[in-house]
Amino acid sequence: LRYSVIMSHTICTQMVIGSWLGGAVTSLVHTAYAMHFPICHPREIPHFLCEVMALLKLTCEDISAYVKSVVISSFLVVLIPLSLILTSYTLIFLAVLRMNSPEGRNKALATCSSHLCVVSLYFGPAILVYMRPGSSKTPKLNQSLFMFNAILTPMLNPLIYSLRNKDVIAAVKGIIISRCPLGKTKSCT
Repeated sequence: LRYSVIMSHTICTQMVIGSWLGGAVTSLVHTAYAMHFPICHPREIPHFLCEVMALLKLTCEDISAYVKSVVISSFLVVLIPLSLILTSYTLIFLAVLRMNSPEGRNKALATCSSHLCVVSLYFGPAILVYMRPGSSKTPKLNQSLFMFNAILTPMLNPLIYSLRNKDVIAAVKGIIISRCPLGKTKSCT
């Protein structure tokens, strides 16, 4: 609510650099360490991406200790940002509840709900892939979740954010009403 005061250009730059560096260092460490394992299975990765857990399935050594370290770092990489996001939205929600204007409260809640929808679409599949016990044993599900995260979530972002616009909502209602049979308008909306 005091975004322009708190979020200066310097703080935004520091957050972007910190995010990129943290992600790059984590990925580089896992990739460099995984490259030391000998590969003894066919060199075809049953995955859409050359992802660490998919790559580890091709090794012929005991990698259980390394897999545990990947899971622990996944908890840190996913849960720390998610907990910070949820904490900030909890504080925003509490501030919004104290607002006197119902119109302002509804507008703020609509904005927050679309943001939280996008956050859950991003973090949900990541949590299911990296933090589920035995997730490496379900490659088809993991492939579907990766596809959801990489393709469907970015495609749904414009739809999620545009549904906050009154003109878009009116247009969608007009399309639904025009496709309904006459006399059944109430059941179609």
